[in-house]
Amino acid sequence: MTPTAVFQSGLSLCVRPARIAYHPTATVWRFAIALPMMDHKTDLLGVPLASLPAIVLDTETTGLDPSQDKVIEIGAVRLPCADVDAAEQFQTLVNPNRAVPPEATEIHGLADADVSGAPEFSRAFAAFKEWSNEGVIIGYAIAFDLAILRSECEGADMDWGVPQSLDLRQLLKIIEPEPIADSLEAAAERFGIAVVDRHRALGDALLTARIFNAAVPRLRAKGIRTFGEAHNAIRARIARRERLTRGEPAAITAAPSTGEGYGFAGFPRLDSFPYRHRISDLMSAPVVAVGSGERLGAALQTMMSRRISSIFVRLTDTGSDHGIITERDVLRAIADLGAPALDQPVANFAKRPLVSVHGHDFVYVALARMAQHHIRHLAV
Repeated sequence: MTPTAVFQSGLSLCVRPARIAYHPTATVWRFAIALPMMDHKTDLLGVPLASLPAIVLDTETTGLDPSQDKVIEIGAVRLPCADVDAAEQFQTLVNPNRAVPPEATEIHGLADADVSGAPEFSRAFAAFKEWSNEGVIIGYAIAFDLAILRSECEGADMDWGVPQSLDLRQLLKIIEPEPIADSLEAAAERFGIAVVDRHRALGDALLTARIFNAAVPRLRAKGIRTFGEAHNAIRARIARRERLTRGEPAAITAAPSTGEGYGFAGFPRLDSFPYRHRISDLMSAPVVAVGSGERLGAALQTMMSRRISSIFVRLTDTGSDHGIITERDVLRAIADLGAPALDQPVANFAKRPLVSVHGHDFVYVALARMAQHHIRHLAV
């Protein structure tokens, strides 16, 4: 099957009709749509928690002082995924280049022999960053994990970058202050979730992901439905606690029952369009596809004559594998190689595989996916 529809302006979005995983030999690219440019800092605020592109993170360390101790294990799980066991997972041991204190080993079971052959932090964290692709970070008491990772990055002269994050412990306190948030074990018991492989990074990340998924309906019942609302609810709870500590009136109240939920002060009002329209609502036809041997210059002429910003590239004779090339790809090729780039086959510059969404998804899913991967084109 070859592409059959396209929207010829703005950003391109390929759409597939069935919920199947991308495979380079599968023919699934059929449509394209246009979406407006997004603000990377705010584009996730309106995404529902159940659909939030996120990384559930946990670390194991040599101690509890972020400024002095070292990371010895990183574990993570990618959301959204209803079946956490089937979610993408990341795990690596880390060589701290120091002895693991016996008291730390008593907690997580990791000793010097377990981490002596592991990669040092710079390599381990670089691998994690590449895998995570800068998704929203979720964790239980995540401030500690973020603090020690930041300290390690500074020590290794690595770029840290402050990630967007959600603290599951704070969210659980909003649902039910006591005793659900006292510990991961208490929260798991409250939700009827089995505790497995506790105090290992991946085991705790999996447990946290399961609890987060179970907590989403409870948060929704309190008017907390989106990432922005959850973030603001945590800020409101912390501010209220600080007021009580100072003996001031608790001016910040629970979420309103009007259905509007928690707002997010300081950010622009969110357009409801992406939450009312599905990707399939925006499709038009036809798309334009060229063979892999087509010259880049000819592909550029086609885009100019048809007033479109991207073209599909058939990478096999049977049309079972497609890439895509955009105006920006052409400009980069000319900037790197000069005019001779226009005589090269378009397949040399086509991007693949394409990150995917589904035709029946709402538009906000596409917006979030593009923000997560820092891209302008998706396959569906």
